[in-house]
Amino acid sequence: MIRQVKWYMLLIWSSIWIQQTMVGQEIYQLSASGVAQPSMAIRQASGLLVRDPSGNETLYRREERFDDGSEWLGYYSKGARQALQWPRSNQGPMRIGTMQGDQQWRFHFSRMAIQPSGNSSVANSPSPSSFPNIANSVDEDLILPNSDFSKVNQLVPLNLNLNQAPIPVHFGMGDVNRRRFLSRGPNGGLTLVPQSSLGARNWNIVPLANGLARVQYIDNGTVLALGCQNNSSPLDLYALADRADQLWRINPYPSANGCYALESLQYPGQALTFQQNQFMLAPIAYSPMQQWWPTQPVMPSIQPLYRSVQQQTIPNPPLGPASVQFANSHSETLIVLLHDLRPGGVARKLRVPAHGQELVQLDRDSGATLIETFDVRSQYGNWDRREFRTPIPPASLYDVSVYEEFLQSIAIDRTGSSPNPIEDINYQPRSVGLFVVPPGSSLPQQATLDVHGLATAARNSGAVRRLSPKDYDHKATPSDPLREILREFQGRRAAF
Repeated sequence: MIRQVKWYMLLIWSSIWIQQTMVGQEIYQLSASGVAQPSMAIRQASGLLVRDPSGNETLYRREERFDDGSEWLGYYSKGARQALQWPRSNQGPMRIGTMQGDQQWRFHFSRMAIQPSGNSSVANSPSPSSFPNIANSVDEDLILPNSDFSKVNQLVPLNLNLNQAPIPVHFGMGDVNRRRFLSRGPNGGLTLVPQSSLGARNWNIVPLANGLARVQYIDNGTVLALGCQNNSSPLDLYALADRADQLWRINPYPSANGCYALESLQYPGQALTFQQNQFMLAPIAYSPMQQWWPTQPVMPSIQPLYRSVQQQTIPNPPLGPASVQFANSHSETLIVLLHDLRPGGVARKLRVPAHGQELVQLDRDSGATLIETFDVRSQYGNWDRREFRTPIPPASLYDVSVYEEFLQSIAIDRTGSSPNPIEDINYQPRSVGLFVVPPGSSLPQQATLDVHGLATAARNSGAVRRLSPKDYDHKATPSDPLREILREFQGRRAAF
């Protein structure tokens, strides 16, 4: 089956090449001083075919990593083990690149100069149809390097480890049968496209220290990172920089396995959101417009352009814990799940009575400085070393899920044997919402949080962390059930 898929993909590439050969090709002659007959070159969007006077052919694949500014287009031949830079002016000498012993690419000018062939400037020019089919000229490894078709479209778990290599993924949104994928538009900016439009344009999740990640993308041989330069600038791809807006927390969804929310490190509690046909940062609500499904790419990136060398985190001076009153401004008892977001963190359950309070001690993060040493492959294929020192703002260490208790059922004694006409009142939880505890010094050392008000304002009742049956089994049998139920309904009437 996998073999059939490979040949299917090979057939697609062949069809593209043949179609371009008929409608999108440019034919040139390559002449050199002292050489009687010129060579031939057919150039298309996806590659370059060179035939010498003896009929030997070399196929070069289009490789943007060998582009050089506005002057040269890059190509690479696996068979010849050399790169080629073609002048964008389509005239003059080419440049040939070879890998040296120090693993660096070196380019020199070729003796051959380029001239358009015209209709009759080259004697005995072969017709386009006589050039070989790409399926007979290129091996599978050049077309589909390191592909594993058995895993295509499978969900990729983003269990990030510090020393892990970048993880190539497609980021999808929506139902699996109608899923669209995050990409860069032809004129810049972010967009959602069908998977068939992606090709080898993958996202690379680069694990960093403290569970952070950089979400990277390769465009025209340049490594870019997802970010926003300030709170009013658009979410877009920017050149790599030592800025916290290019760092993200990849948070698993509490209620859906396999999908993630991308939380901005610069703006804690704000996640990558597609809303009103635009991309933005919005408060984490774990809504469908913030659900991103990482899947195995159809075609991995051809060459790695980024590699981590060393990372170090230097923490800022610590902040002491905060004493926080969880206040309930609601007329019903609240169930609160206080979830520790740190690795290995667990949830703590609290019951806060109507108009009551519960005191909790919460740790506070003070932030840090992330020092990264990494290499980026240049347009010539060389590795350039860089170092970033990125200030990391304090992180939110907790989120809070809030439920209200509501009256579900009443047990009434109809036998007359009980001294109380109402024997039992059964309450059940109803979700209100989830909010994130403010990070760092944004949470004062002595603070009061209106948990019901904050959860209601979040407007994300479906995002709460789930209660297990053992978390809630509350049956009330008050000393005077009738008076209790009357007070219940009086409170409800007063709310309207």
